[in-house]
Amino acid sequence: MYLHNGLLHLFMNMLWLFFFGPEVEHTLGTRQFVRFYILCGMLGVLFTFIPMRLFDENVSVAGASGARHGRL
Repeated sequence: MYLHNGLLHLFMNMLWLFFFGPEVEHTLGTRQFVRFYILCGMLGVLFTFIPMRLFDENVSVAGASGARHGRL
């Protein structure tokens, strides 16, 4: 979750989190928000293994995209 493909990738992830993170944190509470963010990041990484196993694709994982797109 802490690797990025350059400054633009980092900037876009942080911008998304800046705009939508406070609302989600307000809804869930700080402790639940941190848990949710970390869980979504881990699931984002795990779900990249699906195309690797099913389609023999080499997929790269970088950044917090899995966490910031988290939908549980």
